Amino acid sequence: MVRSTSVGALSGFVENLGQAHPDARYTVRQGPVQGWITERGLALVLPPEGPSGSACALHLEFVGAATHAVEAQELVPGRAHFMRGGRETVLGAQTATKVVLRDVLPGLDVLWTQSAGELEYDMLLAPELAASSIALTVDGATALSLMDPRTLIVTTAAGTLRQTLPAAWELEPDGTRRPLEARFVLPGDGTVSFALDGRTPGRAAVIDPVLHYATYVGGAGPDLALDVASDGFGRIYVTGAAGAADFPTTAGVVDDLLVNDEAFVICLAPDGASVIWSTFLGGIGDDVGRALDVSEDGSLVWVAGSSRSSDFPLPAAALDPTKGDFDDGFVARLSGEGTVLDWGTFLGGAGHDRIEDLARTVSGDVIVAGTTDSPNFPATAGVGQTSPQGGEDAFLSKLSAAGDALIWSTYFGGALDDGGHALAVAANDQVFLAGTTSSSDLPTSGTAFQPTRAGSEDGFVARFTTTASTILFGTYLGGSGEEQVRALTLGVGGEVLVAGRTGSFDFPTTAGAFQAGPQGDDDGFVAALSATGSTLLRSTRVGGSGADEIHGLTTEPSGVLHVVGATASSNFPVTPSALQPSNGGAFDQFVATLAGDLTGSSYASYFGGPGDDWASAVAYHPFTGRVTVAGQALDGAPTSDGALAGSAAGASADVTILSLGSGVCPTAPQAMLLGAPCGTATLELSTPQLGTYVEFSVSAAPPLSLGSLNSSPPALFPLPIEGGCVLWLDLGSLSTLAYFLTDENGAWTASVPLAHDLPICGAQAAYQAVVIDIAGGPLSFGQVTNAVQVTFGG
Repeated sequence: MVRSTSVGALSGFVENLGQAHPDARYTVRQGPVQGWITERGLALVLPPEGPSGSACALHLEFVGAATHAVEAQELVPGRAHFMRGGRETVLGAQTATKVVLRDVLPGLDVLWTQSAGELEYDMLLAPELAASSIALTVDGATALSLMDPRTLIVTTAAGTLRQTLPAAWELEPDGTRRPLEARFVLPGDGTVSFALDGRTPGRAAVIDPVLHYATYVGGAGPDLALDVASDGFGRIYVTGAAGAADFPTTAGVVDDLLVNDEAFVICLAPDGASVIWSTFLGGIGDDVGRALDVSEDGSLVWVAGSSRSSDFPLPAAALDPTKGDFDDGFVARLSGEGTVLDWGTFLGGAGHDRIEDLARTVSGDVIVAGTTDSPNFPATAGVGQTSPQGGEDAFLSKLSAAGDALIWSTYFGGALDDGGHALAVAANDQVFLAGTTSSSDLPTSGTAFQPTRAGSEDGFVARFTTTASTILFGTYLGGSGEEQVRALTLGVGGEVLVAGRTGSFDFPTTAGAFQAGPQGDDDGFVAALSATGSTLLRSTRVGGSGADEIHGLTTEPSGVLHVVGATASSNFPVTPSALQPSNGGAFDQFVATLAGDLTGSSYASYFGGPGDDWASAVAYHPFTGRVTVAGQALDGAPTSDGALAGSAAGASADVTILSLGSGVCPTAPQAMLLGAPCGTATLELSTPQLGTYVEFSVSAAPPLSLGSLNSSPPALFPLPIEGGCVLWLDLGSLSTLAYFLTDENGAWTASVPLAHDLPICGAQAAYQAVVIDIAGGPLSFGQVTNAVQVTFGG
């Protein structure tokens, strides 16, 4: 298992006007990690790894530092406000995306910035300054070591951090960059120094370290990861197939016995350094977990895939307890501890059936998609296709939330082979299906962007009604060669985003695309279709001169996209801050962050060793801001000291997890009123800056009255209370942000810092105040204000 987690800031660099430690010039934060930029370097407060761990303060300071100026660059519109000690406020702090320390040493500037959510400090060396003159102390570290000359391991009481040197360069006279080889040096006096090889005397240079860490998990046999998810607490869930009995499982789970290849579900701690629980799921045949989902609180886990085991561990009351002749699909729901199989069922016919994707509706029903060649796959009456059309067909099936009913099920295909690889569910329960087809008679719609097949194998996208009785649209997507669509998600405004592989020189791309033309024989691609399937809104290739293919796709509420897959290209378009800037073997995993308009890439990196490695899936969680990638790799992928496993456990590939932080929320926050005041007291708030701090105001309340400002996620249903008043907060997760005393005019205003573990980047929270007014309020104790619901942005 590999993990790379940043200590970058989700809230940018916030000016310290007295709200933070006096040494701080600017503060940064990501989740529970807090830090501040000082004139001498960086201070970080790292949280404990687990309940029994301890926190750690880590100080990285330049020896002999004497900064002459601190400059904020790329200011974010608006100001941040803070409340300290009840009513004491700090107002008007600037937020920036970059901070420069000028003349930290004679001839050295340090630029603090973020890329893919990771905190970087670019060291800008004047022509006269030698790299060997720069030294860092690392206070708070228990040990410093080098994994290799470009990788520094910093061991602390709160875990292990890794710094890499992904890029270094000098500036040519014409301003272009010439790459240099940079390396760490440990002189043995407790400091860290640097060396630059091949630098031309008299030229300015830049060294660019990044902080992160990594590890493996697996057994002696081949292990395969096919899907990944995370919950609101940052825990990571992976499913796939394990090939050896020593794959790590935990006590008391549903299945800890491996017979042949077994499906598995593993839950990892947010830091990726320990296994919370892990279970097999299978029987005497080969079983593969291909798709999973998890509830926000981690209390339920859904997994689906394919099984050849007649004794697959299903409950006695399973909807379909009997496997067909070959392999069947399976769907199961596990408890959040992996100890109970709540429900499970086979899904298939007499042929070969495999489920490849899974999603849930708002009401909790489960929809699965996959591929079947069974003549008797369980289709239901009233759907669009009740019988097979030829070869392999795609399928869609909807099961009840309790797993006890097949609500509807349909084939989808033409005369030749068709595969259903990915699905998504809209808020209105309409279903989108994407995959690959060789059929020329696939059902399409009259306004389809591409109504006919262009090559020997094309991708397809279709949208179904809520009962699957009709397709609302169907379209091919491809050029004169071969295409596969492997991933699908829904974007802002209902647009349909798909990704996969193209072997066509004429695959349709759009003006201004990141890569409009062929880069090699096979490229990855990302395309955005309109909600009606009639228009190609945006489309780009992603790749280098070798073979490239995208397997996973996810999007942030801002529209930023993250794609993962495999590349054999030596010139894949990595960015200077890449975790791994060069290809480690024949095929490497890659991860790339693309602009929502598909015109550019803000982050891209290889990840792998000398063997064939590939990434299968990616997930983004708006509460944690984390991008998590599931894949598999042989030895040689970068790991860190103190990792769960520093290398693959067997001769074959092990499961890998790569976790990256997210950047500043780039979308504007939205606020709307919920209900009306129950009494006279009214709650208002200013637009939150960066989804982190907000100014709350209570007006028209009784003078000199006590009150409290409360928050929670929005309640699913408003709660009526006495006097016709309504509570809009979720009582199960209610928290008090501030207590207050109204002034003589019945007003109160303060800038309240939102807790760092509240939702961010597109998630929602609700706020409502209570004013104690025994004399005349509609409640026995006073009155409640209206509520305000905020969708966070930046």
